[in-house]
Amino acid sequence: MAFEKIDEELILNGGVKSLPDSPQLQPAALKAKFDELGDAACVAFNNFIDAISAQSGFQNIGAVVPTGITASANAQSIMNVIAGIAVSCDANKHSHLNKTTLDAITSELWGQVTTLLELMSAVQTIGSNSMTPTLSTELPSSKAVAAYLTSQISTIKSAVYPVGAVVWTDGTAPATVYGFGTWTQIETVEEGLAAWKRTA
Repeated sequence: MAFEKIDEELILNGGVKSLPDSPQLQPAALKAKFDELGDAACVAFNNFIDAISAQSGFQNIGAVVPTGITASANAQSIMNVIAGIAVSCDANKHSHLNKTTLDAITSELWGQVTTLLELMSAVQTIGSNSMTPTLSTELPSSKAVAAYLTSQISTIKSAVYPVGAVVWTDGTAPATVYGFGTWTQIETVEEGLAAWKRTA
C-alpha cells in the first residue's frame, strides 16, 4: 500500500470552511461538515500506519533493501538480519580461517626474537679500552674501537708514506698536510709545486 495525501481541495475548502457565515443546515448535516476534515485526517493516518506495517513498508518510505542482505522489504525484517550479522561478527572476531597459519608464523617469529634476546643478553662490553676480549661473549666498547683506530692512523700513514717516500705539494710542508713525519724539500718547480722527501 502506497502513501496517499489528503486531497488539497478538501484541506482548503472542506468542512466548515466552505459554509457561509449563517449556514442553513440541519444539525446532523452541520455536524458532518465539522467532522469532515477530522475524519479525512483519521483515514489518512490509519492508511499511513498500514503502509509502514506492510511487508513492503520499507519500500513505502522510499528505502530499498541494502545489497547483500536477504530480507523482506520491511524495516523490522531488515533490522533483524543486520542484528544477526552484527552478532555473528562479534562472535567470530577472534576466529580467523587462517588462524593456524598466523599462529605458526607468530610462534616462529617469537622464537627467533627470544633466541636473539638471549644471545644479546650474554654479550657485554669490555670495561676498559682493551681490544682483546677475554671471554667469547665480550665485545670491545665503542670507546675502545675509536681509541684503537686513532692509534693506528699514524701506522697506516707510515705504511703509505714510509721513510724515503717523495711527494709533491703546493709548497705546503707534508708534515702539515699529513700530520706526521719529518720532510725535506728537495726540489721546487714553477707554479709553486715542491717535491718533499720523508727523512724520518
